[in-house]
Amino acid sequence: MELTLWAKTNGTLVNVLTVLLGSGLGVLIRGRLPGRMQRI
Repeated sequence: MELTLWAKTNGTLVNVLTVLLGSGLGVLIRGRLPGRMQRI
């Protein structure tokens, strides 16, 4: 059984998108967090 390119890279692409989304949200809300949490 031969896997398609999508089947081979599906999980990797989902992980990359999740990291990018989380990083983007972190940058956007960083200014709203208390100073103590920003230093962690």
